[in-house]
Amino acid sequence: MKSLHIALTALGAVFLSLGVPESAQAQFRTPVVDGASSLAEYGNQYASPNGDDPNLLWRMTWDDNNLYVAVQEANLQEGTALYIDTDPQTPVNVGGGNVLKGYPVFSINGNLPIQADVYIYIEKFYREYRIYNKESGQWGPAQEWGKPLEADKNIGQYADNGGADGERWSSQEPETNFPGTIKEFSLPWSRISTTLARPKNFNWFGYNIYGFDPISLEPFIPNPIRGGIYGQVPRDNESSFRFNDVGDGRYEDYNWTRYFTVLNTDTEGATTAFGPNGLDSYAHTGPLTSTLQSISVYDFTLNTAGALITRTGDGDGSIWNIQNNLTVASNSTLNFGSTTAPVIVGGDVLVVGEGTLRYPVAAGTLRVGRNIRLATGNSLLVNAGVTLTGAGAQTISTDNSAPVDFRLLTVQDAGVKTIASNLDIREALIINNGILSTGANEVRLRGSARLTENATGYLLGRVSTSALITNTPGATSDFGGIGLRITQRGNDLPGNIDVLRITGGRGLLQSGTQNAPLQTIARRFFINNNPTNNSGTNVTLEFTYRDIPPTELNGNSESQLRLYESNNIISDPVNGYQLVTPSSSSVPSPETNTLTYTGPLRLNRYFSLADGTTPLPVELISFTGKVEGNNVRLNWATASELQNKGFEIEQRTDLSEWKTIGFVKGNGTTNQRNNYTYLDRSATAGVNNYYRLRQIDLDGKSVYSQPVTVQLRGTGPVAFSVSPVPTTDILTLNGLGAGKHVAEIYNARGQRVMSQEFNDSAPATLSVRALPVGVYMVRVLDANRSVKNARFIKQ
Repeated sequence: MKSLHIALTALGAVFLSLGVPESAQAQFRTPVVDGASSLAEYGNQYASPNGDDPNLLWRMTWDDNNLYVAVQEANLQEGTALYIDTDPQTPVNVGGGNVLKGYPVFSINGNLPIQADVYIYIEKFYREYRIYNKESGQWGPAQEWGKPLEADKNIGQYADNGGADGERWSSQEPETNFPGTIKEFSLPWSRISTTLARPKNFNWFGYNIYGFDPISLEPFIPNPIRGGIYGQVPRDNESSFRFNDVGDGRYEDYNWTRYFTVLNTDTEGATTAFGPNGLDSYAHTGPLTSTLQSISVYDFTLNTAGALITRTGDGDGSIWNIQNNLTVASNSTLNFGSTTAPVIVGGDVLVVGEGTLRYPVAAGTLRVGRNIRLATGNSLLVNAGVTLTGAGAQTISTDNSAPVDFRLLTVQDAGVKTIASNLDIREALIINNGILSTGANEVRLRGSARLTENATGYLLGRVSTSALITNTPGATSDFGGIGLRITQRGNDLPGNIDVLRITGGRGLLQSGTQNAPLQTIARRFFINNNPTNNSGTNVTLEFTYRDIPPTELNGNSESQLRLYESNNIISDPVNGYQLVTPSSSSVPSPETNTLTYTGPLRLNRYFSLADGTTPLPVELISFTGKVEGNNVRLNWATASELQNKGFEIEQRTDLSEWKTIGFVKGNGTTNQRNNYTYLDRSATAGVNNYYRLRQIDLDGKSVYSQPVTVQLRGTGPVAFSVSPVPTTDILTLNGLGAGKHVAEIYNARGQRVMSQEFNDSAPATLSVRALPVGVYMVRVLDANRSVKNARFIKQ
């Protein structure tokens, strides 16, 4: 290892393209290590020329047992180095802001962009690899491999086209160097992979070394004050020479920032060794303050403690295009500066570990294809517009559930976008396509911010805003476009009004108050003007709803819609909506999807719409099931009936379809409560039994109830059921048995959201009114520590 780089050149050499790597076919293959390589043999190649070596290129492939590499047009007696991370993590480099150092060769070293597990060194007369010990933070001892007479053939192979290995290069003339241009080698995965087998994916980079050896006494080595690297992959890594002006013979460390990601090494899905779509990745290694203009990479990582990267330039020369993930961590800051050129991220934006992402210019755009995950709400400080561009599901979340602030947020493509914390919008939220789902969280329109929902875009959940209606005749507000307008009438002064819009779910009408459908449309407004104002404020209220998918009508007839209000001001009531009278003041307009109400309103209520005139055939107020011996007893009750012929009882299990098992005659037309019962003697033991009612009118029209579930265990008639499913308010637990019980409810994330104790075997009830719409698991633990489970849907 005693040489200074003397370039191999060839007259008339053809320069290889510096575009994407050349590829022949699938990556997974087994080449012959013989010192002669080709694109057809390896399946892909990557050019990394410099002025002296215009044809230098790398080839890489693998199979189940080995990694194969060939380097062409590099000096055989100079070193080739590779660093490989066989178990990539996020962030890709060392956590905590520390930078991993490479292993020094010829006193040449640098900061690594990846958490390398193995360092490999290759030259004609010497080969070694070293494993990084993460516990000690040191590179392990040298493991020599690929020796010509190596008895253990499982420690790798080496070959070149430079002649007999026994002939030392130093016996040649230095001006001509050792003949040959190709070095080729293989190493078994069992030696270099953390899994001791072919890794599922890996990151890597490499380079060729020339340098001054301070130990050498060779008289023909010229220029002993400089050395460096060349033929680096990716080629945007630092290269060229470094002056050796330090007394102990050390060069200034390189800051290697580029690496390749191999996404998949499987036989069928193997991807190129030189980055997805020919793109390398970037991970910052220094200095602490730096600038970047345009960049196009697969992944981008800034994870150096205290580092600041600022984007400079403008126009096309400063566009950032990150095909996969953008990560900022470890108290570092990425500032996109004052340029208006877009930042395009195809994957996730991850700002974690006290990192900060800034984009101060309002005319800029940050486009995100997948999720936005932040450590806190202050991790993302953007005045630029943010656009969610993914065609599938996307999530915006903070690790501490703090709110996230956006000036302008646009949902551009289809799919469900979910927020896991509150969003504050300063200017506009635009939903062009897809659904933005808030769950229990809230979009808060600040100041004059507005919501825009196009025909194919929808906000499902909660959005709030405020407006001041001044003491001016005809003063009005549309509350940021959320679907509500209030206009002052007469001398009444509404003043400041807070409004919360809730979409999804439903409100239930008060039992027996009107011959009308049981449920409101799937849009409610909580209007909070003056909690003590019960006499009513004279206004014109315009209530806009949606009748295209996802429709909010919930079966209500548009032409018969009337305004309903809650009978109290508790948080999001699902029961107790009553008709606002006189109903003639409600004027529906199906053509514009709007209902207009003119008159006094108590502006401290929830408001919604429902069909105010269509008579109910049957008002079903309960439907339950329980085990009775080896049978299942079904009980239900009605508050009123209109031309009710009766009820068909239908049953199924998890493995069967619905079938009719019985019929119970109805009571025709009545305003009295009626109780019904049916005993199923053919219930299936050991599985869930599902039951529903098909209520049939005298004219043959019918409607189905929601199903109930009863569980019969195979060893006997012990059963557990919950009803009704879905539920909007009360969940009944049947089949608890005697003794003390603890009921717990878990959401879809596995988080416990409710817990309650019971001390008898009577059917127990849980109030789930406050739970957000969704799917839940109820888990009941009895005194004997046995567990009963059931799922239910909260509407």
